[in-house]
Amino acid sequence: MNWKQEAVERLRLYSGMKQAVKNLPQELKRLEQEASNTGSGNLERIGNSSKAHSRENWLMNNIIQRQELRRAYNNAVQWLNVTDGALNTLPKEDQRILSLMYIEPVSCAAAALCAELGCEQSSVYRRRDKALYQFTVALYGVAS
Repeated sequence: MNWKQEAVERLRLYSGMKQAVKNLPQELKRLEQEASNTGSGNLERIGNSSKAHSRENWLMNNIIQRQELRRAYNNAVQWLNVTDGALNTLPKEDQRILSLMYIEPVSCAAAALCAELGCEQSSVYRRRDKALYQFTVALYGVAS
């Protein structure tokens, strides 16, 4: 297994996972409200044929969807806790390097970091490699 590549992929997913942790509770609440309103007009879109059976299926799907989203939310929270723990072992400048290069990449990240850190591009890449190595070790306990 290429642990370094796994770490890079994890950094690239970081922003999306953070957003999922914000969005999932809202989606769960929406589904719960939808389920509590089953007696109202929400189910009229189902049609007339076998309305009771359709309502049961719809409610079952709603329950299953909420269970899966709760699992996804718990997994995302754990994933973020592990990732944040590994990132927090790095100095702030190294976190910034990984952020600009992987988490929220910007065009010409190396040039921006050169200006920000006052160093040459080759130095930025060396620091990136070192930060990525340290992050990988903190995350997985291995680096290669």
